[in-house]
Amino acid sequence: MFIPKRYRITDIDTIRTFVAEYEFGTLFSQSDGKPWATHIPMQWLSDGSPHGVLRTHISKANPQWKDVEGQTVLAVFLGPHVHITPTWYDHVNVPTWNYASVHIAGRARIIDDPKAIREMLTVLVDTYESAHGNTYSVQSLPKDYYNREAQGLVGIEIQIEKVDAAFKLSQNRHRSDYENIIRQLRNSKDGNSHRIADLMEKHTPEFS
Repeated sequence: MFIPKRYRITDIDTIRTFVAEYEFGTLFSQSDGKPWATHIPMQWLSDGSPHGVLRTHISKANPQWKDVEGQTVLAVFLGPHVHITPTWYDHVNVPTWNYASVHIAGRARIIDDPKAIREMLTVLVDTYESAHGNTYSVQSLPKDYYNREAQGLVGIEIQIEKVDAAFKLSQNRHRSDYENIIRQLRNSKDGNSHRIADLMEKHTPEFS
């Protein structure tokens, strides 16, 4: 991903927090020279390696999984994004777009061991159900029902090799424009506008 220096985020804790919030990403790979993409939740987990792993699962009916073993794949996580109109500046300019995105590349391997898949699904389900205060769990499913569902899935683990994060938040603007952009975003009823305003306040650049 092309990232101008002023927009690049390198703090790994910031990046991991972002991915945890926007875990529903897009997994890109190739098959017979053609691109494949699947929209799926991917969890970033520590495994003792320098960058950790991404773990996910997809349906066996999705042919993407058949060619990812050993392939370098790309996971893209897109956060909030919003149009920035030049009418918010005190000078003539052009429209742009503010956004936050993380790209993670790594080597993929297939997980087809039933025990490993169950462990993966347990972590995934517990994470999202507990966030809603629910007690639903993989363990609560009847054995036969779970086995039928799990047979249609395959796990994918991505050994992370490279992480790129871009938070394009109008860091190239001077203070008055920057602060006015935040005010205008706050006046919007759009949730993305407020989330970008939050990021701009958290990552305010040092103005000269």
